Amino acid sequence: MNEKEKLLLNEANLTFSMLGNGLNSLRKSCIFNVGLYYQSFFSLAIGIERLLKIIIIIKYRCENNGLFPTSEEINLKNFGHNIIKLIDVLDIKIEDGIELKILAFLNNFNKESRYFNIDGIINENIKYENPLHSWKKIQEDILKTIKKRKKIPNKEVLATRLDEILSVFMYDLNDNIIDHSINLLNAYESMEDLQKYETEYVFYIIRKIVWKLNELERTKPTMPYLTEVFYVYLGSYTSSEIRNKKNWLECT
Repeated sequence: MNEKEKLLLNEANLTFSMLGNGLNSLRKSCIFNVGLYYQSFFSLAIGIERLLKIIIIIKYRCENNGLFPTSEEINLKNFGHNIIKLIDVLDIKIEDGIELKILAFLNNFNKESRYFNIDGIINENIKYENPLHSWKKIQEDILKTIKKRKKIPNKEVLATRLDEILSVFMYDLNDNIIDHSINLLNAYESMEDLQKYETEYVFYIIRKIVWKLNELERTKPTMPYLTEVFYVYLGSYTSSEIRNKKNWLECT
């Protein structure tokens, strides 16, 4: 394996870790730990971007007898952080409505809204939406697709008793104040369903991108064979297994 092949393998391993960390963070994210949302957005947006740029390189190698491109032949900087543009160039088909919304969200996050908090501190005239507000809209769409949702038994009675012994004050993803136990329980009730299903939607996006990598490498194998690095996304998981898996850095 030559030096460029080693660098490509290292980049693939880095990308695999970023995607796994992104899915793991998303699987645990909730209003009780909002930082995990940001962590998942960063890792997924950058991980998907890097994976797509890896595939651009693989495509060139497959079309040019395994040679690596120069910066003049493929200037990846021309794509910037635009995930949608990369997907279009590679002709990767994403047709599910919620998957498309997630991709558009990650694309916007990658290009601008990842700095929303800092921009909000130093600039009052922000021209883009709070990423948490944007993600909440996607969550609302996801909840509509879930046929069987978990319910907390005797929720109203439990909320009344909780209000007698504790004080609640926090914010949801839309910056609405949660100051009564019933609102807290409502958020908690949908939390696990959202963690499972939003992770499943993102997994399927990654899988479709990895399919493109696999398709290219099967047509004209090159070294290193990167499909093996991302093989977890080609595994024969059922939807239930995807929703319940909590560690995407493990390949089993």
